[in-house]
Amino acid sequence: MPRQENTAVAAPFSKKIELHSGCDKPARLLNLVALRGGHACGHIFVRAAEGVCVTAAAENGRTLYGEEYNGENIVLYAEKDIAIERNWHHNGLPTGEYTDALLPLDTAVSFGETTVKDGKGIALFADFYIPEQTAGGIYEGFIEVRCEKTVRIPYALTVLDAKQPQEITCKSLFAVNLLQIEHYEGTRSQEALDAYIQTLLAHRISSTGLLAEESASEEGLHRYAHAAAEWVKRGLSTVGVPSFPVKEGETEYPDYDALKRTILALAEESLACGIDLLSHAAFYDWLIDESFLVKMPDGKVERHMESFEKAIQAAADALRADERFSSSFGRRVIASAEKLPHVVTDYCDRLPSVLHYVNVRQKRDKNGDPYHYDLKKTVLCPKFDGYDSPFLSAPYEGNSEKWWYGCNAPSAPYIGYHMDDAPWSARYISWLMARYGICGNLYWVVNYGSEVNTTGKPLYLEDPYGTAHRGLGANGDGVLLYPGKPYGLNEPVGCLRLTAIREGNADYEWLSELREGYAGAGVSFDGIFDRMTAPFAQGVRIDTFAGGFDEALECFMRLYEGWKKCRLTVASEDTKKGIRFCFSAAKGTEMYLGGNKVSGAIELARRDGYIFLEIKKDGYVSRIPLWTGGRLTVLTHEELYEAWAFSGNAEKIEPLPHDIYRELTIVPKEARTAVRIALPAALAKGKRKLGVEIRAYEGAEITLAVGNNTVTLHAVDEWNRLDCPMHGEDSFTICFEGDRSVALGAVYLH
Repeated sequence: MPRQENTAVAAPFSKKIELHSGCDKPARLLNLVALRGGHACGHIFVRAAEGVCVTAAAENGRTLYGEEYNGENIVLYAEKDIAIERNWHHNGLPTGEYTDALLPLDTAVSFGETTVKDGKGIALFADFYIPEQTAGGIYEGFIEVRCEKTVRIPYALTVLDAKQPQEITCKSLFAVNLLQIEHYEGTRSQEALDAYIQTLLAHRISSTGLLAEESASEEGLHRYAHAAAEWVKRGLSTVGVPSFPVKEGETEYPDYDALKRTILALAEESLACGIDLLSHAAFYDWLIDESFLVKMPDGKVERHMESFEKAIQAAADALRADERFSSSFGRRVIASAEKLPHVVTDYCDRLPSVLHYVNVRQKRDKNGDPYHYDLKKTVLCPKFDGYDSPFLSAPYEGNSEKWWYGCNAPSAPYIGYHMDDAPWSARYISWLMARYGICGNLYWVVNYGSEVNTTGKPLYLEDPYGTAHRGLGANGDGVLLYPGKPYGLNEPVGCLRLTAIREGNADYEWLSELREGYAGAGVSFDGIFDRMTAPFAQGVRIDTFAGGFDEALECFMRLYEGWKKCRLTVASEDTKKGIRFCFSAAKGTEMYLGGNKVSGAIELARRDGYIFLEIKKDGYVSRIPLWTGGRLTVLTHEELYEAWAFSGNAEKIEPLPHDIYRELTIVPKEARTAVRIALPAALAKGKRKLGVEIRAYEGAEITLAVGNNTVTLHAVDEWNRLDCPMHGEDSFTICFEGDRSVALGAVYLH
């Protein structure tokens, strides 16, 4: 075997690392942009000879003016590989050895995790923290990668002159499973749970549970309330109110007397600590979890709603009768108790088409009639695809708070926390929360190490780091934290997706502030948000393989800095002729677009690429990228089917309307099958590239034809992605031979 030459390349955090093939579009320079008090991250991919141990160290960075950035603020990790054996997300990502868990570099070296083997490369992760006192500027330095010979990877860290808000206002309830901690960490102690909660908090996330031993006794509830106060003091944004189930026959209901007493305990602790703990509290009603999928006994959901309201009212009445709560602070605590969010994972009756197989009327009241939620009293929490269109999301505007959640569904083309999706998807979820005014995010479990089964007993994985799939129909679902014990650590091991969530939750704070600032100035931020995300997203639908995320991130960060420095606003809307931008800034600000001085509004022809807005005021200079190209359009297979856009010689074309295993099956009739799919002409107009998700059997030859352009693929027994030039064509054809079916997924138009 020829000797492997030592090489090291950089990649932004938005790129995915496959240890055999490396990363998409690597570079020599790690180019990063960050706010003061924030973070910036990137990958380093290393190739070296078999058996070589890879280590690294970060050096200080310096500006041209002599300011210094301490290299000790760069924390280095090894990205541990994990097998993706099937693309459950069906977006076309190839199977292979990808990276997820982030091991502290010293730990990884001591356990041999950075020793090159099996022809794979080594992926390192650099997490830059920027102290608040760091001066704005471009800091240039190196990360020294040591293997057989030293390779120095240069970094350019651009620190903007705006601060990352430190307070966590984005609400979240991410569950930690104590049984999983006990099995993999060897203990179910409070100390072990605290380590998991602290790790989540370091990623700007709140845990659902705070105590290793919960009790509805008075002593137990006061222990819980005291723990809630201590965690809120540390920065926890959300306190999960525990649910204590009581059984009646074969059905479990929450003990709403215990709920009332929990509220009273939180209120009393609020007086003791001077913090309105109930303003941080939320009640996730997991006993009626996903009632759109599970047949509930008639009247169960209705009883949950009514009993919750009675418990809240009883607690509020008791607090009003207590002289200690007669002060303005006490009255505020009572008001917070009355507004305690009752979070229920369900949809309004306007279900997304992806769920049309579900009987929307299966929730019935005690009389057997269809039950409907009162959104003034219930925080109805849909999955991400509940915001797939203004029509679907409109009812949630009636919620006192807007929440959503993700799990093993929805699958592509929707956003999610899955491993086999875009690395930026988990971060973009928080962007959309700011865009849609969603304040709360729910996640069912963060440390799932079992394989789903029907035995009633957990089948713990021998190696929780070994496989991405836990039998849930999605890679990585339920696992954002890995056990630390296998590596001698007293805390869990985070991962790339968890870091993306941290960054997204940090973005949420300043994006929300920016959106509110624009609104106060009479300008909508939504237009420029949609314009900058247009290359890679259509709301909650995304193209895993599209570019533009890094440019959007830099644009939004610089817009935030511009708002702080000179009250800069940039609005955008599409017109028939192109794109209209409207600019405004404080007096004395100079603005240049493409080198030409601008003020007010300007209309540009639509053209793929970026134009730069240059800002100058009193020594402040910024260069902001603005996307001037078209918008991504994503069509699900359900939408194509419902429009009956198919013709050809297939035996039949039928949808599999399942929330996870969604596809459109094309059954062959003859030796050669050719199916033409018509696209809505208005959506296809002006599009340059077509992407199609196709699942086919091993070795199948699939041809995608768009006008005079064709692409042929020798498929694997997996979801594949075919991309072909389009140039405004309004149809495409899929051809294949043999007697086995193929399946169609989403269609992407760029």
